Amino acid sequence: MAILVISYEGRILFASRGAHAILREADAISAVNGCLRPVSRSTAERLTALVCEVTGRGSASGFPVGGALTIERASRRPLTLLVAPLHPAGGNIGASIPAAILFIKDPELSTLAVGTLQEMFGLTGAEAALAKELADGKSIEDIATARRISLSTARTQLKAIFAKTATNRQAQLVAMLSATVAALWP
Repeated sequence: MAILVISYEGRILFASRGAHAILREADAISAVNGCLRPVSRSTAERLTALVCEVTGRGSASGFPVGGALTIERASRRPLTLLVAPLHPAGGNIGASIPAAILFIKDPELSTLAVGTLQEMFGLTGAEAALAKELADGKSIEDIATARRISLSTARTQLKAIFAKTATNRQAQLVAMLSATVAALWP
């Protein structure tokens, strides 16, 4: 999950490692003179409206909640973006003004961190890697082939994963893993 914090005028106050990677690609959004710039004009307008809403610069009344949008890319699946209000106390991130926090998801990148899965569930490295690849949509057969292990070994690892995660089906495992913080941590 890539994270950006931007001021009401679009100045980037914080960018996670994943956000830097997305900005460098510049196929959907980029940084120009320290400000966030969507490539598409319509996306820029929608994003500006959401940022204005959550920073209190828009015309909406009440507590700003933000919203979500997709950002189209030329030859790949679109990025998804969630905009939420951020009112930092004491300026811990370089601003004492209301800001927007943007959570950006690239659906083409792996979503789970192997190390975090190991920590959370007590999985071995091989089990965590298998769980991650299953969550990425690969079949157990394809995983076994790519890792040059027998299908029997992969199934044995999967049984251990089921036991350690209190799941008993691959779909249940993938849904549960995708809902954990392992999907947030690179």
